[in-house]
Amino acid sequence: MGINFDGPADEGPGFVGIKFCQECNNMLYPKEDKENRVLLYACRNCDYQQEADNNCIYVNKITHEVDELTQIVSDVVHDPTLPRTEDHTCPKCGHREAVFFQAQSRRAEGRCTSPACNRCGDPETLEQHLLCACPGLAQERSRVTTAYRRRGLPASTLEHFLYPSRPHLPALRSLIEFLEETGMAAYR
Repeated sequence: MGINFDGPADEGPGFVGIKFCQECNNMLYPKEDKENRVLLYACRNCDYQQEADNNCIYVNKITHEVDELTQIVSDVVHDPTLPRTEDHTCPKCGHREAVFFQAQSRRAEGRCTSPACNRCGDPETLEQHLLCACPGLAQERSRVTTAYRRRGLPASTLEHFLYPSRPHLPALRSLIEFLEETGMAAYR
């Protein structure tokens, strides 16, 4: 009598499991029967073989985090080598000091740093704070928006940034000035 760990249904779709020999209880390995073009599981210790009920022998499950910043180690806020700022208030605890660090998953996307509150370690997106919420930059944001609206342009259309025509250039210059003033121009 053998043990079969095909797994219960709650293991998820595509669970392969491990099969064991009914003769000697050693692990069965996938093997191809080339004549009959069938997948078998064979014991390497004895001559036992059984036909596979499923042609899948391996499942590589890749999971993506809903929020990639959940991988941040909370101790990063205590690293004295990381840059700090007191201009970023944590929405959870109200503490003003934040630590900036490079998130591994963001390197490929070209983003440079991500802040974390120095007191509670709550990760946030600095770009969103500067572009949308920072009260200290309200005047600069207004200047960029006004420059686009004067020319009848939506301030968020990607084509205007990537392929600026002559009327778009002054609005684009205003955006570049904003990015330089906020320090976001250094993000590459």
